[in-house]
Amino acid sequence: MEKDKLGKLIEENAKTYENLSDAVWESPELCYRETTAAELHAETLKGAGFSVTYPAYGINTAYLAEFGQGCPVIALLSEYDALDGMSQEADANVRTPIIPGGPGHGCGHQLLGTAVVEAAAAVKTVMEKEGIKGTLRVIGCPAEEGGGGKVFLIRAGAFKDVDIALSWHPNDEHGAQDTALAVVIAFFSFTGKAAHAAAAPEKGRSALDAAELMNVGTQFLREHVSDDVRIHYAFHDVGGLAANVVQANAKLQYVIRAKKNATVLDVYARICDIAKGAALMAGVEAAEPVIVGAYADFIPNSTLGSLVNKYQNAFLPIDYTEEELAYAKRFQKDGKAAEPICTKPPKKSEGPGGSTDLADVSWVVPTGAFYSACSALGTVPHSWELVAQGKSSIAHKGMHHAAKVMAASALDLYADPALVKAAKADFAKATEGESYNSLLPEDAKPW
Repeated sequence: MEKDKLGKLIEENAKTYENLSDAVWESPELCYRETTAAELHAETLKGAGFSVTYPAYGINTAYLAEFGQGCPVIALLSEYDALDGMSQEADANVRTPIIPGGPGHGCGHQLLGTAVVEAAAAVKTVMEKEGIKGTLRVIGCPAEEGGGGKVFLIRAGAFKDVDIALSWHPNDEHGAQDTALAVVIAFFSFTGKAAHAAAAPEKGRSALDAAELMNVGTQFLREHVSDDVRIHYAFHDVGGLAANVVQANAKLQYVIRAKKNATVLDVYARICDIAKGAALMAGVEAAEPVIVGAYADFIPNSTLGSLVNKYQNAFLPIDYTEEELAYAKRFQKDGKAAEPICTKPPKKSEGPGGSTDLADVSWVVPTGAFYSACSALGTVPHSWELVAQGKSSIAHKGMHHAAKVMAASALDLYADPALVKAAKADFAKATEGESYNSLLPEDAKPW
C-alpha cells in the first residue's frame, strides 16, 4: 500500500486509539498488575477482528492477538506497565500528583502499547484488502519496568516460530533503538539482632550497618570497573523508624548495568562478595541475593534498522500547531532546548543509556525498533514531566507516527521475502558463536 494511503487509514481511526491511550494513562498499573490495560488492548484487538487469547503464556496480564496464517510470522510487541511514584496531573508543568506516591506512566508505555495495537489494526485491514499472506501477531508484554516480562514470554515459547519482531518506544527525539545495557536487578537482605541502642547496644547487631557498609564497599568498587558499568541502589527496608533501636532487618535493591552480559555477571559477583564482607563486619547474617530481573544486551539488526529508519523519515515531519509549540515550551524551564519539539530526522544510535527486556527478544528473533518524539524536547524519561504530557496532542501525534512506521515496515516485510531473509542473515551473523542465556535464574517466576 502507498505510504499516503496507509497514513490516511491510520489517521481516519486516530481518535479511537487516542482514547485507548488516555484510558491506559488514567489507570496506571505496575508490573504484572496491568489488568485494565491488558483487557483494554485485548478488547480493542478482538473488536478489530483478531483472534485473542487473554491471559496468555501462563502470565495473567499477557495476551496474544493473531490474524492470518502461514509465513512470515511478524510479531508487534506492546508494553503497558507504569512506574511507581510517578503520579501526576495531566498538562501540569509543576509537580502535582493525583495520588501522592502513586504510579504513573513515566515511560510512556500507554503510548507504546496503543501504537502497536493501532499499527496491527491497520496492517490487518491492508492484508484483507490486498490478499496478503502471512501471520500477524500482537504479543502483549507486561512488566518491562524491572519485571522481565519478555524473558518469561521467551521461556513460554512466545517467539519460537516468529520470523520478525517489531516495536518502538516514546522519546523526546526520533531515532534508532538498537542498543541497550545488560542488567541484573537483585535484592540483598541482612538480618541482625535488635536491642536498646542506649541501654544495651553491645547486645545488638545492626542489619542497617551491614547495608550501609555494603554501599560504602560498592562506592570503592566503582573505581575498578569499566566505564560502561552503572550501579544504582535503593533501600527497601531500613529496619524501622526508631533511632533508639538497633535495626534487626535491612534490605537493598541493586541494579547493575553494563554493555555486555558477561561484564554484568562479573560485577554482580563482586558485589555479592562485598555483601558477604559487610555482613561479617557488622556481625549479621546475609541472605542469598535474589535476582528479580535481568535483561540482556541488544543485538542490532541492520536490515530492520534501515527499514524502520526509511519509514521514520517518510512519515516526517509531524505538523505541530502554535498552541502545541507553546505547550511544549512550558515544560522546558531551563531554556536550553534547541526547539520546543524535535523536528530533526532520526538520530543514529549514540550508545545504550538504559535497559529493556526487548533486548532479550533480539537474541532469539531478528528485532527492529525505534524511538518517536512524543514530548517536549529535553523531557527526561522516568519523570513526572513525561507523565504530565502523556495525554497531550503532542504525545498522540508521536504515537500515530510510530504506528505508521511499524505498519509500513510490517507490510514491506510481508511483500518482500528477501527483506526477511536479509534480516535473518543479519541476526545469524550478529549471534554467530553465541547463544542466548538469560541472566534471570531458571527458577524465577513472574512476580
